[in-house]
This record gives sequence, structure tokens and C-alpha cells, in this order.
Amino acid sequence: MKKIALVSPHANQHKLGDHPTLGLLYLAAVAEQLGNKVDIIEATPEKFRFDFSNHDVVGFSIPSASVYSVIQKVKNNSTFSKGSLMVAGGVHATAWPEEVFDDLGLDIVCVGEGEQTIKEVLAGLPKKNIDGIVYKDGDNFVRTKKRDRIIDLDNLPFPARHLVPAENFVQDYSSLGDHKKTSYIITSRGCAGSCNFCANHPGKTHYRSGENVNKELELLKEKYGVKSFFIFDSRFSANKEKVKNICEAIKSLDMKWGFMCHVNDIDPEILAAMAKAGCIELEFGIESGSQRMLDAMNKRTTTEQNERAIRLAQEAGITVTTLMLHGYPGENMESTQETLRFLKRTKPDRVFLNRFAPMPGSSIYHEMKKSGLAIPDLDEIIHVAGSRDSDDPEMDKMFALLADYVEALPPATKPLFENRPSFDLDRSQ
Repeated sequence: MKKIALVSPHANQHKLGDHPTLGLLYLAAVAEQLGNKVDIIEATPEKFRFDFSNHDVVGFSIPSASVYSVIQKVKNNSTFSKGSLMVAGGVHATAWPEEVFDDLGLDIVCVGEGEQTIKEVLAGLPKKNIDGIVYKDGDNFVRTKKRDRIIDLDNLPFPARHLVPAENFVQDYSSLGDHKKTSYIITSRGCAGSCNFCANHPGKTHYRSGENVNKELELLKEKYGVKSFFIFDSRFSANKEKVKNICEAIKSLDMKWGFMCHVNDIDPEILAAMAKAGCIELEFGIESGSQRMLDAMNKRTTTEQNERAIRLAQEAGITVTTLMLHGYPGENMESTQETLRFLKRTKPDRVFLNRFAPMPGSSIYHEMKKSGLAIPDLDEIIHVAGSRDSDDPEMDKMFALLADYVEALPPATKPLFENRPSFDLDRSQ
């Protein structure tokens, strides 16, 4: 039996539950199945010194660039056993394995899904025989064969939620005046999208069965009193038949739920099935009301499709939240005004507005770097994404037009998932 520490980074000490550590908890469940002792270590910018001297393996989760500085602080300020194996994984590590390896002084970086990889690492297989990792042979990096994606997600154990305090994944959210205990689940993996600002492009969506999803929700309901949930998938709505299967399986649970939806995936039939199964909120990654900007982002959507999706969802009685991104390269006053007119015209129930920041691993990040354009460091990237102020006064004025409009919106019925993590950041698997 090995003693394993898995480090879960958070950008804010007070919002541990706002960024679910589901990817890491899946890995913990696999490690426990093998008879190992697992500790989940919650790290924040204020809490980064730990004693790992009794752990045989230390794994660092890096789900996005936004929390990389937290992992760096943990690595540089903690105590480790001399012979411990140090491993990292997650979206950011997958995008920059060599850089992360050297920066953190690791033994292995896992690339892609980690459940099978962690089994082989813990079994002590020769590194050259383990698919989906990066390591060093002397001074030279070695990238092994790409790890095949997991097709049958029903074979995975449920996340090891018992390893973290319940308040880290069950929170009270307000909906229609009722307080409900809300949690998160993953029902599928993958996204065939290719948005230029996103660092995570895992490919075709693979689903769990409705029966398997039902069992996990029953567990959350019975053990933790969960009454509502958010589906934390990249593209849950990609396959209508799979979605119908899940909706049919969970409708008897009488739980309310929401998820982030692609505008091209919905029609009146699937909306009716979701509403009947308890769906009360859809979040659309609209990003912009300018077709020129949508094309620049490679969204593969039109403003007409976006308008139609908002209208159909609201007609089905489902609350609509739009996620907007301002300041992508090419943004100007014309595109800003187009976005403002779009919001006034479509009247979504809630608007999440973020500023563009080039996330490491995204296509636009590589394009900007190749073109020699200035790219902010990671700490500045996170600051810019959530701030009114930048080093571009003209862009600040344009952003203020949208921000002022959003802030002046009258209070509406609060969506169930009003504080859920912003999707402008990358997600773990």
C-alpha cells in the first residue's frame, strides 16, 4: 500500500466549492480501489505549505493556468520525502508538459485522462511502457505513446467525495426563493469544438449511461441531501439520444439541474425532454453579438443561431444565462455595440461578462506568441479576466459599456447556479 497526496489548487480560499475537484476525485477513487491510502490536499494562495514527508506519491492537479501559481507555491514551500514520486496532470499540464516538468521538478507528467495512467504508475511499470506520460531520460524528454481515451465511462468508480469536506462540493444555492443543496457531476467527457480561446480540445464526446448517472445522483441525494446539481461537462448536449437516455433515467429523482449548452445542440423536442427531467437553467457560451468576432473566435455559430437558442429555451420555461467574452483580438467599438444590441434584443435572464485573456494552450495564445504580441504573465491573465481595468484605456471604455449595462439589469429570479465557476477558465477532465 502506498500513501498518496493529491493536491487540488483553488484560486480563492473562500470558494473551494465553486471549483469542483471532480477530476482529482476520480483519480483518488481509482487509487483507493488499488488499496492505497489517499489524502486530498486543498491548496490556495493563502494556504500552500504542507508536510508531504510521509507520502510515497505526490500528485499535482493543474486544471487551468489560473491556478498554476498556487501549485508552484506548494511545490516551492512544502516538505517532501526524499524518495517520493512527484507527478502532475490536468489541462494545463497536458498543454505544457515539458515546461511543467522542469518548472516543478517532477518525475512524470500525465497527458490526457489519468485513470489508467495512474494505475500503471502506481504499479511501478517502466516509464517507457506507460502510455500518455512525459518524463526525462537523462537530459532528454521522452513522450510516450498517446493514451487512448476512455470510451466506457461506466467502468470508472464514482468520485471519492468522502475524502473532502461535504461543503467543498455541496452548497446552498437560491432558486425561485427555495434554498437547495447543490452539487456537481460529470456525465460525459469530450468536446468536438475548436474555439480559439479554449485550451481544452479532447475530441468526440463519450457518455455515461443514464442508469450510471442515476446511481451517482441517488448517492448524492441520500448521503448528502443534494436536491439539485450542475452538469460540469464540456459538451453534454452533443448527442441528443444520449441526453434523452440520461433525462429518462433521472426524471424520477425530482431534482433540479442545469448545464452549459451549445446553441446548435438544442431543439424544441430535446428542450421539452430536459425540462421534464428537471432542467431549469441553460448556460450558452454566446461570447459576442458580432458575427465578425464569432468567426474570429472560431465559434462555428451565427448570431441568428444564438438568438434562436435563447428564445427556444425561454419558451420551454428554462432560465437562460449567457456567457460573454469581450476584448478578443479584433474587438472594436462596432463589435462592442453589436454585442450590446444583441443583449438588449434577446434579454437573457442572466449575463456573465468576462474580459478576454489568452489562456496558455489555446490557439490564440500560440498565435499571439508566434506573432510576437505581448502576452501577460499568468497572474496578470487572471487579473485581466475579472477586472474593468487593463493597460488599454480604449478597450476599457468599450468594456465599460457592456459592464454598465449588465450591472444595471434589474434583479431577476436568481438562477440556481448563480455562483458556479466561470467557464472562461479551462476545466479538468
